[in-house]
Parts: sequence; structure tokens; C-alpha cells
Amino acid sequence: MIKNDHIITESYLLYLNDFDLLKEGFLIESLTFDKIKSSFTSNLSKIEDILKSYVDVSKVKAKAKQLSVDMKNEFKKGISSEEMGKKLTKLVSKEILSFIEPLKKKIIEKVSTLSTVKKILFSIIGLIIIVFLNTFMLNVAYIFTGSRYTAAIISMTIIAPITEEALKNYFIMKGMPWTGTAVVFGFELITYVIQLVNLGMSLPRALIARAITLLFHFSTTWIQKTIIDRYTIDGKVDTDVVFRAWFIGALCHCAFNTLAIVSLS
Repeated sequence: MIKNDHIITESYLLYLNDFDLLKEGFLIESLTFDKIKSSFTSNLSKIEDILKSYVDVSKVKAKAKQLSVDMKNEFKKGISSEEMGKKLTKLVSKEILSFIEPLKKKIIEKVSTLSTVKKILFSIIGLIIIVFLNTFMLNVAYIFTGSRYTAAIISMTIIAPITEEALKNYFIMKGMPWTGTAVVFGFELITYVIQLVNLGMSLPRALIARAITLLFHFSTTWIQKTIIDRYTIDGKVDTDVVFRAWFIGALCHCAFNTLAIVSLS
């Protein structure tokens, strides 16, 4: 084994020595509040033009900023961790749903007649949404915990499994499970391989490492699709079955990432 070997995880590359974190295509060398704020603002500006027909990005940005300020103030007042957790979950869920629902309705109207090319384009939009959501939640986790390492662990074991498996679930329901998974997580593979090679890892090793993760993504897509297909009758499936499929996929995803973290200890 190569000395100081890198350990690849689902959403992060954690070095054994200095714990630099690689988060969904972003190399975070020093997670300070200013850098997070700058990254968040940059991400929003890049996707605003693409999503402006679907989502009021400026409104989302304002809500995220206000939420962060409110959390900080509550924390200073001495609110307990349990109370803060419940409040945070409720507020974040409400805000995310408020802009996802309009987006969902507009996309549903178009997906049924999509060609392969359009499916790829919508998969790219899904990728952008995932990057945005994960970045948003990473910001919240960092502000709440005050620790870059803790925020990274939360993001990898909770946030990423929830958001990424939800996207796969959506792709399945819209008849594009493999196209969606291939585009979103194939892009992730390419991004990581380029960064790993730049960091000194050999191309074959980087390809193999990321190919394993890509296969895992296809595996959870297959698991979800199998559950949904099994209970689909005349083209219809109960909402609880769809939720169950997502939940199982998210659990598998969480377990995979957790094992990666445990391997570091």
C-alpha cells in the first residue's frame, strides 16, 4: 500500500494528516465562515440563470441568511441542543419545501414527453439542485456546530444520503433512473478523478476508486427501483411505497458513508 494512502469517501476526501475536505466537487482547505459565505454566494450566482424560470434564487438566498442569523441568536440565548435540533429541522424543511414544490410541479409537466437529450438536460438540472442543497445544508451544519469536521460528518452521513437518494427516487418515478444516475454521478466521478490526479494520485487508481462509488450509486438506484416496481399496479404506486424505497436507499447510503468514516479510525 502506498504510504499516506488517500481514503476516498462518498462526498469527501479526508487526508489522514491534515483532514482537508473535498465536498461535492469543492476543495475546502480551511472552512471559515467567510469562505463558506463566499462559496455559497458564488454557487447561487452560477445557477441563478439556469433556475430563474423555476426558483426565486434571491429569495432562497435571503431565507438562508436569515435562518443562519436566527440560529446564531438562538444559540447565544442558551437554547438547548435538542431544542435547536428540532427547530432547525422544522425551519429548514419548511424553507426547502417552499421552493421545491413549485419546481417539482413545473418539471413534472415536462418530463413525461422528454427525449433522451432532454432527460440528460433535466439530469444536469438535478445535479445543480443537489450541489445547491448540499452546500446550503453544509453551511447550516457548520454554523450550527462551529466545527468544519463535524459539519462534514453530518453532511456525509445525513445530508448527502437524504438529498441524493431523493433525486434518484425522483428519476425513477419519472422513468429516467439510469439516465439520471449516470449523468449526475458520472459527472461526480469525472470531477473527483480530475481533482485526485491533480493531488498526485495515479489516473488508474483514481478511476478505480471512483468507479466503485459510481457502482454503489447505481446499486441504490436499483434497490429503490426494484421496490417501487414490485408494488406498481397498472402504472400506479402508493406514496408510502415510494417513501419506503427512498428511506431504504438513504439508509444504505448512510451505512456506506459511515463505514468509510469508521475506516479512518
